[in-house]
Formats: sequence, structure tokens, C-alpha cells
Amino acid sequence: MNQNSSLAERSNYFRRLRSPLFLITGCIAFSESIFWALLRRITPKLIVTASMPTSIRTLQTRFLKEKECTKLKEDSYQTNDLILNDSVRLKLAIGYFTYQNASSWLHTFSDPEIEISLHRWGWLLWGLNENSASLSREQGLALVRSWLRYCEPTDSFGLDAYSTSERIVNGSIFFLKTGDGTIPPDIQSSFRRMSLQVAENLEYYEGDRTGNHAFNNARGLFFAGTLADSPNAIALAFAIFRERLPKIISHDGFLREASSHYHFLFTRWILEVYWLAVQNGQKVIAAFLAPYAGKFVEHCWFFLVKDELVYSVNRGYFSGFHSRVVTFRTLVKPRNRALYARSSSLLSGR
Repeated sequence: MNQNSSLAERSNYFRRLRSPLFLITGCIAFSESIFWALLRRITPKLIVTASMPTSIRTLQTRFLKEKECTKLKEDSYQTNDLILNDSVRLKLAIGYFTYQNASSWLHTFSDPEIEISLHRWGWLLWGLNENSASLSREQGLALVRSWLRYCEPTDSFGLDAYSTSERIVNGSIFFLKTGDGTIPPDIQSSFRRMSLQVAENLEYYEGDRTGNHAFNNARGLFFAGTLADSPNAIALAFAIFRERLPKIISHDGFLREASSHYHFLFTRWILEVYWLAVQNGQKVIAAFLAPYAGKFVEHCWFFLVKDELVYSVNRGYFSGFHSRVVTFRTLVKPRNRALYARSSSLLSGR
């Protein structure tokens, strides 16, 4: 932006400030934000319930009835710490963390995003293709069981539906892509319990403040429901997909949040769900997602400049993207094959 246009924009802004209507509108908007912020802290459950569509609330209630049947039993996970060789390096949002024993899970970090990445299990997926952070299936399973044994009984870990959904999906992909591709029964049971925590803490808010988190909640529900045999979780997830996608995606196929890295992040989410639906014969869900997935992948090319992806690993939100994207070839035929080959190689980590 040149100097003249910058001055013009500044002049327009100050001119608006002098307008009584602009001042009144701003004050009203600010007051509304304060009101809803206070109400969310005083009665959070009421806000969620009131903001949630009736059909989704009905499915949520039906699914939560299963809660009494999935209580955690003592010593559900027998962790073999010898497999871990006493210390394992885990790739977090920024840098690495050395797991030494079960008390490592309670380590605190100065940056909350780094701490959250430890509990979202994204390090499992870095271990699939990064030599410096590689994890065998046995190591990954031992780490997951260690976390579940020492952290799952702490209810606070289940209150964040976003992080719980990340654990479900990251763990699922790791087990599906390693060894014999199966998920042990005790891990399936933990995914089912996590899905109930997600359902109980769905991230619906007033007005248009719900955003993309509810879709991520549904992503976790869909993975857990499909892999732990919970039809009610799948039904709830599909209802959220149908409610959220038309609202958070523009008519031309971009995420309404107008963010390049969030566009790629959401592309990853929708491709993961589409992939699992196809793999497990969920034809109705796959057919619903396919047009959205195709558009999102196609519009990723909008953010490609000089053969490089214009996104950043934004404090861990985007960590691990390249190791998780389903191949573009199944969804979109790019115009520039040379550019596709280079960017596809980047995304696959080769």
C-alpha cells in the first residue's frame, strides 16, 4: 500500500470515529461482547445448550446415555515402560520433549501451546515419517497407554473438547498406519470414553461465534464412533457436519475465517474424515463430504506462490500437517503438474 492510500484509509477511519452512528454501533457491539463473555463464564452449559440446534441436542442426549456403560476401570492399561527405554524424544509444537517416566506427562511449559501439543498426541504422527522423532508402534502404544493410565482419570483433561478430539484422531491415524493397522480393545474403549467427553463439551456458542471448533469435535466423534463401534457417535458427528459446513465455508469454497493456514488446517480435517468414511464404507457421509473436500483441496492452490506453500507452523496449530494430508490425486486434477509434484512432495514429507 502506497503512502497516499495509507493516508486516505487513516482519514476515512477518523472520519468514521466522528460519526455518532459509528460510535453508537461500536458501543453496542462492545457491550454485547461483554455480556456474552460474562454469561459464558457464569452459565457455560446454558449457552451451549441454547446455541445448539435442536436436532444436534437430541442426538447428543441420546449418545450421552451410554456414559454409564463406559466408566474407566482401575488398571485398565498395563504399561510396559521397558519398551520406552526410559527416555523417548517427542516432537511438540516447538522443539522436542524427552519422556522419561509417567511423571513427564505432568511437566509444565512456559508456553501453553507447547504444553497442549504434548496432550494432543501430535508427536505420534511426527513419528510416522520423521527420523529424528520416529516411534515404533510398540513405543507409541506404550506412550499412549502411559498417558491414559496417568492422565485419563484426571477429569480436567476431558473438558477441552478440541484437544480430546485431537487425541482421538491422532491416536487413530497412528494405529491405523502402523503394524497390522488394528486398534487394541483397551484403546478403543478409551476412544469411546473420550468421545463421550467431546459430546458432553461440544463447542457451540451464541450467534456466529461457534466457528470451526464444533466441526473438529465432530471429527473426533466420527473417528471414535467408527473405530470403537458407536453408531450414536457417528450420527451426532454427521449431524454436526451437515450443520457446520454450509456455515463456515463460503459459496466459492474458502473457509470464512479468511486465513491461509486455517484453510490448510481445515483441509486436513475434512480429508481425514473423508478418508475414514471411504475406508469404512460410510458412503452417505463420504458423498456429502466429497464436494467440500474437492473444493478445499483445489483452493489450496490459491495459496501456492513461487512453488512454495504460504503457510506457517503457527505455534503448533499447523504442526504435522504434511504427515497427515491424504493425497491430492484422488480429489483434484491440478493444472500445473510440475508445481503439483513439488508441493505434493513437500506435503508428504519426502
